Amino acid sequence: MTQRQFHITSNTLTPVTTGNDCYLQQIVATCTNAGTSWVIQIQDYSSPPKIVAQGDTKSADVGIPFILTFKHFPLYMKGGIAIFGPSGTAGVIDVWIDYTNTPGAN
Repeated sequence: MTQRQFHITSNTLTPVTTGNDCYLQQIVATCTNAGTSWVIQIQDYSSPPKIVAQGDTKSADVGIPFILTFKHFPLYMKGGIAIFGPSGTAGVIDVWIDYTNTPGAN
């Protein structure tokens, strides 16, 4: 299992892992500044991308972690994982993503 951490403050595409298929196990995110109608999404590199999670930070509870766990049934992510903020004015969000390159690996 690999864990990557990110401090996101813009709408740009942030690669978590690229070039190889992998399996998403867990996402933890904490918003400390909601920005203005900022949308954040976790996606793979399919064409079109498959979006696992998408949230509007205006409805987020600032400072309270958002947790999605797929440890027993990891989600297949074609080509890797990316964090993207496609719209709104950016704020601040911290994201932890756990993934593996082998299904069933811990």
